[in-house]
Amino acid sequence: MDRRILIVDDEREMCISLQKLFNAHGIGSDFCTDGKTAQKKLCHNQYDVLISDLRMNGFTGIDLLKCISNKKPPIATFIISGYASTEVVVQAMRLGAINFYEKPLPFSTLLNEVQHILNIKQKESKNNKHSFIDNHRLITLNPKFKHVISMAEKAALTTAPVIVTGESGTGKEILSSIIHYASDRKDKPFIKINCAALPEALLESELFGYEKGAFTGAQEMHKGKFEIAEGGTLFFDEISCSSL
Repeated sequence: MDRRILIVDDEREMCISLQKLFNAHGIGSDFCTDGKTAQKKLCHNQYDVLISDLRMNGFTGIDLLKCISNKKPPIATFIISGYASTEVVVQAMRLGAINFYEKPLPFSTLLNEVQHILNIKQKESKNNKHSFIDNHRLITLNPKFKHVISMAEKAALTTAPVIVTGESGTGKEILSSIIHYASDRKDKPFIKINCAALPEALLESELFGYEKGAFTGAQEMHKGKFEIAEGGTLFFDEISCSSL
């Protein structure tokens, strides 16, 4: 059984519980109880998923995230903790964590999310494909932009909503399309909605559509953006300018 997951927690019982959970579903894993050992394992082994406790003596989950921020291929990382401030959770997400789980862990939810990620990686491996980034030659020498691209690739592994912020003209749509085409939704539509140009009176009909004759002037059925984008990605551009 390939060891595809690294579990890091200073509570040995938690590590063993998670390992038994994954083993029962045919997923191999390693575990260790301190961050320094985890750092060494990450340097000498290839893992698909990292599940790390937030607070550990000497070397924290945040430290591990910093260590693997530019690792290729990216490691899908989940942070777990019995106590964490909003600021720390936000910091973990900015460093590339896919999700944060509070203890006691929802084991079935975590298992489902890990299985989803491993299925994506398995499909990519079978198809012998490079990432969307490599295929489309989006190349940079800027370390900060490399980190942004790495975070986009990690976000593509999950179905969770993603918020992309930045000033007008900084490439939010491009980054959103990278997330879409690096995900398992890449063969489905990528639909853009310009919220700034969407009047409030047309909001419902544009998003949800309408049937022929639903109101005066509705001469034919109109599909809403949610239906058109089914299975794909819906990108709300300039969402701060709308009444959504």
